[in-house]
Amino acid sequence: MGALNYARFIKKTLSSDEYRQKNTPNYKPLEEAKPYFLQAVKDEKGTQFESSAYEAILWYYVDFMQREVYDALDGYASERKLTNKNMNKLYKEVVTYLKHCGDKNVIIQKSVTSCMAQLELIILASELKAVPSLREVADNYVWQVSKKHFQNATASIPKEECLADMIAYFVEHKEELVKEHEFNQAFYDFIEKRIAKV
Repeated sequence: MGALNYARFIKKTLSSDEYRQKNTPNYKPLEEAKPYFLQAVKDEKGTQFESSAYEAILWYYVDFMQREVYDALDGYASERKLTNKNMNKLYKEVVTYLKHCGDKNVIIQKSVTSCMAQLELIILASELKAVPSLREVADNYVWQVSKKHFQNATASIPKEECLADMIAYFVEHKEELVKEHEFNQAFYDFIEKRIAKV
């Protein structure tokens, strides 16, 4: 139980933005919690805390996936080339633990899928910035993903309208877009659901 408690302490306290801003020597990057989560999964195998250990490591991965999304938002703003390699690597690790997580599986899977689809939509928006007629749509979509990231941006097109335009363009130009980037299954599932709604 010690490894699990310490991993949670790193995740919730020592790696928090507030703790980092205090510039305390005890600050630890979130990555430093991983070995303790992995140890907790081993330590708690067969105990009453086994599902708690699996759930904790999965939420750790969700946090990392959310950070990938935020990093992509920063990359979009600086016009850096965006990729999903880290997200796909994280997903492969998540899959190994998901089956052990019991009744929380559905909630965690939704969070994981949401992060993956969000990242792909940001990547799609960055590709669409090169299309003059869609630059404003792409910007407006990304600005509305996280208002915290783009506090000074004023959206002029509703997010749903941006999504509809982006998806329509993707469907029409899929062949050329997939040459540039390999989209993940969460993205395709999201697109299918959106098209089915229309």
